[in-house]
Amino acid sequence: MLHTVWFVIFFEALFAANHMYITKTTTEKKYWFAATDDNVRIRYFGTKNSTNWFVLDNLEYNDFEVGRTDTFVHYGPPIGDLFQAAICKHSNGKSDDWYVQKVYVKVEKISDDGQRKVISENTFDEKNFVLRNHCRFLHTVKNILPWFF
Repeated sequence: MLHTVWFVIFFEALFAANHMYITKTTTEKKYWFAATDDNVRIRYFGTKNSTNWFVLDNLEYNDFEVGRTDTFVHYGPPIGDLFQAAICKHSNGKSDDWYVQKVYVKVEKISDDGQRKVISENTFDEKNFVLRNHCRFLHTVKNILPWFF
């Protein structure tokens, strides 16, 4: 019985993950010490839901190097209109700061026949910031402004 429950939960989660989150991070190029080897995670928040934490790591590749833009692809549930992200950096033993120039995300819906449709594209407003061993919330003006009017 327990195996059946886990099987159902697994496949419900698998089929609910019909959105692709393409994240691009650009590391600052002005400073030779801008890069990091630490673990970085990101989570997206929308008007209807939020994603789980996505680990930003391309296997067998040195991510977050000076002046470079790295691309990460994850799959998750629909979250409605994206309005915020949380990005966190945690030390791997030694602590170094990560100088982020910008963070960009494109959300695409994947149909049953494999077709992809762009739902939203956002470059977050916070630019040129430093991540130490903590989290930072990033916001999109496009989706927040209607709340003020």
